[in-house]
Amino acid sequence: MLKQGLFIDESGIEYTVFEQTVEGFSRMDFCAKDANFHTDVASVKFSIVKQKDVFVFGDQSIYRSYNGLLDSAHQVNVRSETSSGWQLGKYYRKSVRSQPSIQFLEETVQCNGKPDSYTVQFGDKVFMVWVVAEYSESKLLPLNYADYERVSLDTAEVSGGDAPYYSLAVLKARYDIAHLESCDFVVADDLALARERLKRWLDADVPLKGVDTETTGTDIDLYGEDKMVGIILSYKYGESTYFPFGHKKFDNLTEDFLQNELMPAIKREEHRLVSHNKKFERKVFLHTGWSIHIKYDTMPLSFMVNPVIERGAHALKDLMYRATKKVFLELDNIFVSPKLIDFSVLPKEIVRLYACPDASSLLFLFPYLWEKLPPYSRKITEVEFDLADVKADQEYYGLRVDVEKFMKNLDNCDYTMNMLLKAFRTITGVDGNINSTEVLSNLIFGKMCCPVLVRTKTGKPSTGAASIKKLASIKLDGERKSTIEGDLCDLNGKPVVRASDLNNAKYPALVILEKYRVYNKLRTAFYSRFERTKKSGRVFFWVNQNGATSGRQSSPMHQLPSELKDIILSDSPEHDMWDPDYSQIELRMIAFLAGEKELIELCKDPENDIHRAIGSLISNKEMWQISSEERKAGKRRNFGVVYMISPYGLAAQIAGAGYSKKDVEDADKSLNDFYHRFKRIRKYIAQNAEKVTSQGYITTYFGRNKYFKEIFDPEISSRKKSSLIRQANNLPVQGTAADYLKLAETNFNAYIRNRGWDQLMANGFPRVRVALSIHDEVLLMADRSIPYEEIILMIRTCMEMPIDGAPPFFCAPSLVDSWAQHDDDSVAMPVLLRDKLIDDYKRTGVSVLNKDNYMQTLNAYRENVLHDYMGGLIKSYGTDPDVVAAHVRHPSLTHELIARYPAPKGSGLDHEGSIRYATEKYIQGEQVNGHIGSTKENVETLEDLADLQVLVNFDSDGNVVYESEADSVVEETNDPYDDEHFIQELVSGEKVYVWELMDALCVDISSLSDNAANAVIKKLWDHRAEDGFFRVMFIRGDLMLDGKFRVEDVDQIELTEFIKEVHSRDS
Repeated sequence: MLKQGLFIDESGIEYTVFEQTVEGFSRMDFCAKDANFHTDVASVKFSIVKQKDVFVFGDQSIYRSYNGLLDSAHQVNVRSETSSGWQLGKYYRKSVRSQPSIQFLEETVQCNGKPDSYTVQFGDKVFMVWVVAEYSESKLLPLNYADYERVSLDTAEVSGGDAPYYSLAVLKARYDIAHLESCDFVVADDLALARERLKRWLDADVPLKGVDTETTGTDIDLYGEDKMVGIILSYKYGESTYFPFGHKKFDNLTEDFLQNELMPAIKREEHRLVSHNKKFERKVFLHTGWSIHIKYDTMPLSFMVNPVIERGAHALKDLMYRATKKVFLELDNIFVSPKLIDFSVLPKEIVRLYACPDASSLLFLFPYLWEKLPPYSRKITEVEFDLADVKADQEYYGLRVDVEKFMKNLDNCDYTMNMLLKAFRTITGVDGNINSTEVLSNLIFGKMCCPVLVRTKTGKPSTGAASIKKLASIKLDGERKSTIEGDLCDLNGKPVVRASDLNNAKYPALVILEKYRVYNKLRTAFYSRFERTKKSGRVFFWVNQNGATSGRQSSPMHQLPSELKDIILSDSPEHDMWDPDYSQIELRMIAFLAGEKELIELCKDPENDIHRAIGSLISNKEMWQISSEERKAGKRRNFGVVYMISPYGLAAQIAGAGYSKKDVEDADKSLNDFYHRFKRIRKYIAQNAEKVTSQGYITTYFGRNKYFKEIFDPEISSRKKSSLIRQANNLPVQGTAADYLKLAETNFNAYIRNRGWDQLMANGFPRVRVALSIHDEVLLMADRSIPYEEIILMIRTCMEMPIDGAPPFFCAPSLVDSWAQHDDDSVAMPVLLRDKLIDDYKRTGVSVLNKDNYMQTLNAYRENVLHDYMGGLIKSYGTDPDVVAAHVRHPSLTHELIARYPAPKGSGLDHEGSIRYATEKYIQGEQVNGHIGSTKENVETLEDLADLQVLVNFDSDGNVVYESEADSVVEETNDPYDDEHFIQELVSGEKVYVWELMDALCVDISSLSDNAANAVIKKLWDHRAEDGFFRVMFIRGDLMLDGKFRVEDVDQIELTEFIKEVHSRDS
């Protein structure tokens, strides 16, 4: 972040101030008035750079004067007045402290939850600063850095010499913490005192007891290097005890006391313990050898009360300040620099005032927040409490990795990325930094004269992923004079970029660039997370159980590409990995929430495919008639409906970024057919829109709220409002499905504990655990000695929870060797087979399923089901393929038959022809391998990247020549994926005549007579402005006509009413 400001010292001298902060680095320059940052070296009067060490340059008295102003301001005890509101589409929050009698004013402004400006005046001194660049990633060392000198920290600011923290006297002077002095806070560094305080805590008969821990850092996992240094316990607000175990400045309690007295006491009281972020506390306790299940957690409780994702929104000390207006010390307040934070070096008196309040605060905060929680939200909040234990274990144990395969994949990724970079440079003749926006922009929109399809918020041509994807998808008109034969392949010979894609692309370089970016992200965003894997053999990660305001979880592991999933193994050679998932849970959920009874009924049969069921109801065909192509198109539409996808968005999903007008029309018809057939879903969407616009929030089935307060902003644009309506409509479906998965995880946790399967094996891992959850699947690790039927019974019991009026949410168990194998449909156990195995096991007590016969059992079942069906038809109708095929009408086995015996490519057979072909092959007794056959393609690799030069032209000097600007048509096109026109029509059922589309004002005059249309055009013409923001576009039938003039301010409501009026007169 880069800030600029002004400092006026006690003598009235004015300095221009610049402050740059990057993680682990800060720089502050006090310069002559009106100087420029970084380049005006001679204007710098004083500068300080803080990295690992501190370096200064110039007159240090300026900095002392500046610090004196801040210290004086901190010591003024004045209540803060806060105000907030919307301005130009941004949300501002202002805090002001003032005391005119001593000429004191302090003002802090945040914009959209981030720092915006800060001003402080005390007497003659003034300091004001404002953000000029929110993201400033480069550490700009001064040009004359060699002239700076290293200094020790000012002894007046810290606790003597080079201590990394401020003294208690300074902290008391800076912060209003007098309220902590009188509290019963004790650091029990004496064994007798510790026992006395522990007994008092243990004997207290109260519903809640607070617990907190302090550590040397946050690296607390199975192989983490940080340690627990103290535990805080409290049984009433204003009282707590700190038990030290790893401090350097005062005495510590013994390991014997920890293991034999303190931890057993905590274990005994776990049913009424409350903490803040109990996920972390549980990991700390696991690190000490204890499995503690804390009952309550104020962090997810805070989120449920106020579901926002902002820095500090749910931090304990911030919550306490907002609730009590009392200040509590943060480590950032105590330590001179974030890089110097080490809790173990603090003296006892600072530990007492920092650590002890945390456990005590919980006993105030929990009932305070619980009362704010709507009663209907309490059950799902209790699920959040239980879920934190599951997330703690997932983070603590991590996932086992095939290190050898990881290293091979890493080498392949590096090779492929470098190969693509070389290919791009070969084909473009550009050697610059292709990660530079400026370099790419000059190349793409300058030399290559590509059309501008996407712009940034500032109006500049975009070089982002969406823009490159669109440009790369543009096909070449005609044929290229010279082409290449070989594909660009990785080390394994797998095609990365096809020769045909390059030959057919108008901009082949951008096809390569798009793929390069994929591998670059793979290397930087994913492989880098696995660095510790080389040493530990496991990958560790974080999981945020409320990573989205909808309640969906987030984790870097959720975005893991398939090649990295392929290296994820079970916890140990003695464990199996199971990966059950739900079948189309969100579509089943929307059918339930909207009350679509016919669809719900079809969903009750586990053999019915929901996409074919929907296609059947829309088209009035039977399910056997829905071809694979129809299912594929319908699947995209069906999932898109959940997100209120527009025809443009659906066209992009089906046809790619280069979709045509015909694609949009087909998508529009498909959506209209859906909403015409499923009127209850359309009504449900409209009801959600009505709820959010009237009450400002929406609620999931299980009682989770999400707030949309922006929708009440009087200055909100119609486009923004439509976007909020889309988000609000997503929540009941997405959020309820997310809550359902959370319920499943907590069910697993309770089931595992009840069976005693949470006990550690000799290899150090639990017998059974939930290793991760991802959208609609749950990754399980299970001791292989447990009968498989017991595991699949657990899966069914924990995941399939009946809801009154809802279809079953079927889950299919899958036994996998690596996580990537989950994508193989053949490993998913059919639901009917699952139920049969469970019933047989309950009846006989004999397990028949194991690691060796798992796939054989699944394949035999599928073979027998198909054989019984086809055998019955042959028995009834003979062996004539035409006769038998005419009776292959099963809603699911028809498609299984086609999948097993696919017609040759290019055969031109329609769906019924494919049925006849497959029937004939079945009767002939042809063998197929596996569940669905697969073929291996022949790949020809491009050996010499220089051959790529045939795709471009060169001049006599060897420079790349692109088409001239005069020959290229530069045309900006819009991709209204978030089409407000569509959303408004969908939720209101009314005709929408006027809407905004990027910088176009679209006016539909299709239904008007010529005279009425001219009246509308004249009304708009009267508002024309030569430099207006909106260009006016008229829709007349299938045509979009450019009005050839622009407007700035047009009241869309007034214009809509005018059009309705003239239309009414027409009628």
